[in-house]
Order: sequence, then C-alpha cells, then structure tokens
Amino acid sequence: MNVLLVDLGTPREEISEPLGIEMLASYLDDDLADEVSLTLKSLELDNLPDVGKYLQERFYSVIGISTKIREFDKFKNCVDKIHSESPKSLMVVGDILGTYAFKEVLSLYKDVICVRGEGEVAFKEIVKQVLKG
Repeated sequence: MNVLLVDLGTPREEISEPLGIEMLASYLDDDLADEVSLTLKSLELDNLPDVGKYLQERFYSVIGISTKIREFDKFKNCVDKIHSESPKSLMVVGDILGTYAFKEVLSLYKDVICVRGEGEVAFKEIVKQVLKG
C-alpha cells in the first residue's frame, strides 16, 4: 500500500525541515516497512502550490498532511486537489490545523481525519486499519 506524507511548509522567511513527516515515517517503518511504501514530500522544498504533482506519480491509499500556522489556504488547495485527482485516498490532517483548527477543518471536509497532538501512534494505527480493509 502506498502512503504519502506531505509537509505544506511555512510562510515564514526561512526554509523549515519537514521533521513531523520524517518522525511519522520512522514510526511506520518500524512496524509496517514490508506492507507500506512511503513517499515523503515537502511543498516548500519542492516549490509547489499543492499536491497535484505528487498525485500524478501513483495512487496513495493514505495521504498525511502536516500543516503549519497561516497555511489554511494552502491546505484547502491541497485537499481540493486530492478530492479532484485522488478521491479514494484517505486524508489525515495533523500538526497545527489538525490539533487547533480541527472544528474548522471538519466543518469544511467531512471525509478527513484530524489527529490532535502528537500523531506518531495515531497515524500508524490509522494506516494499520486501512491495511486491514
């Protein structure tokens, strides 16, 4: 099963490393390396406005989106792109929007899962459930 982890980046005048998705990847690799093919991408480092380019590469059963402060518009663009190009993918939202703006996110998008707080264990369990069908 293919899993995509996307870091939206930050609007600050600095390049931020996508540490959140790197941590999630290490948790998945520990238990599910034989069952899951992981792809990690950073919109900021790839200088992309949304996830469209990544969705052209392959189908991802689960797409984890790591969000930052002041990136709600970029987040909405990404979710809309996933809805149009990969509607069967399960979207999991974490970091700032998943934790602190989950009510706003869920009011707009009923088909996403918001992970509040640290997501390593929760995301791994979500992936396990998708693997089970």
